[in-house]
Amino acid sequence: MVEFKHYGVRGMHWGIRKKRTPEKVFISGTSKMQSKESEYYREQLHESLTKYLDSIMNRKAEVLIGDCVGADSMVQEYLARNNYNKVHIYVSGNEVRNNADGIGSLAWKIHNIDASMYEKGTKEWHAIKDEEMSKKATSGLGIILDEGRQQPVRILNDLSKQIKMSRFMS
Repeated sequence: MVEFKHYGVRGMHWGIRKKRTPEKVFISGTSKMQSKESEYYREQLHESLTKYLDSIMNRKAEVLIGDCVGADSMVQEYLARNNYNKVHIYVSGNEVRNNADGIGSLAWKIHNIDASMYEKGTKEWHAIKDEEMSKKATSGLGIILDEGRQQPVRILNDLSKQIKMSRFMS
């Protein structure tokens, strides 16, 4: 939503500036990136992905991310190493599984999403936080290594959000 605010009179004309809605990027990806048994295993994030994360930080965008192992925790670790504090971690229920800002020095915000209507640990139980992040986001980054993790991308697409798809196979 764009709001307008008046900033006084310039000569005989009102000076009007657009108040910008903060950019909020929903980042989602596969948990298989950290499983050594998986064909999608990675020891570190792909260079082109870290460059994109750098551009997010340079724009001072807010990052909306889950608490899963794999892409979520690897992106969290990268943001923490870069002392980036505009991070919101979304959690289904009350227990945070992964938080790279464990001691709270970066003051990342934790959002506990009520998932009590679903059985704990099920696909639906985890998906509810993805839906919430999708609603709050202005854009999204999907880190796709397999076909199994495209639900958040579909949600963003349904909400007509700008999506950047990154497929890292090497």
